[in-house]
Amino acid sequence: MKKPSAATNASLQGAFGRVYIGTSIFDAGWMELESEQNVITFDGAGSLDSSAAAQYVINRNVEGVTSSSSCQADAVDCAAAESGISYTLNSDGSFGEIGGATGPNIFVNDDFDFLAGTEFFAIDEDGVSGIEGRSHSLTVMVKLPTTGAPTIGSKVYRVIQVENEWNSQLSLNMARPSSLLTMAGETQGSPDLTWADLDLDPAQAPMLVMETGSEADVPVSVSVASNGAATFTATDGAATLVLEGFFNEDASFGVFQTRMNPTGGLPSALGLAVLIEVTQ
Repeated sequence: MKKPSAATNASLQGAFGRVYIGTSIFDAGWMELESEQNVITFDGAGSLDSSAAAQYVINRNVEGVTSSSSCQADAVDCAAAESGISYTLNSDGSFGEIGGATGPNIFVNDDFDFLAGTEFFAIDEDGVSGIEGRSHSLTVMVKLPTTGAPTIGSKVYRVIQVENEWNSQLSLNMARPSSLLTMAGETQGSPDLTWADLDLDPAQAPMLVMETGSEADVPVSVSVASNGAATFTATDGAATLVLEGFFNEDASFGVFQTRMNPTGGLPSALGLAVLIEVTQ
């Protein structure tokens, strides 16, 4: 991201698609993985609105048993919509404050169409016993189209993805940067993916097992809404990979939440991906 040199609150206006992923680890060994997506709208005058968020959560208890849950936008227990949240944008694209929190680690580029931020903090749930865990997170946002659904039918995308999978074992999964997705129309694509997994296998504990592979024959179905919200779906055997997120104005760049769903079930893996248009 190239930094701006003379940014003001007025530089940041319009609706942005937001994708978030966070991981929390507690003292006893209990872990939580959470992913969210929603829309953030900046008014250019120091105030922003946040739409209700769709959330997915995977928990892993101290015995290694995992459970998943989801909460769709506007549900009672979901992250509710908020309005009138203050922000102050510094001249270099960093934020002076958001919602009263000073110095958040989030930045906007010089075109004011992409934001990225990280957070790391201690967890004290009861406010009495002190630090009980640690959490870190990544947030990315892309400015949404204003002229209708962007065209993707002839594009080729580089796929950059990281993902955590929690089931019988712990896995860190990555799509290698050589991975491509070639669109074969507005509603379907063809992948050419190479991937690497790092597994902590209980059967071989404490060994780490490295696996690599490729995928090129699974069809991908696609839908793109007028505001750039997009969903990619690929089913292979008993599992479905879903990328759900947002494209920019010309669909040259997109940010996506990723989920690996067992057929008919809630996610066993959550991650984040970006799609970047390339010319072959």
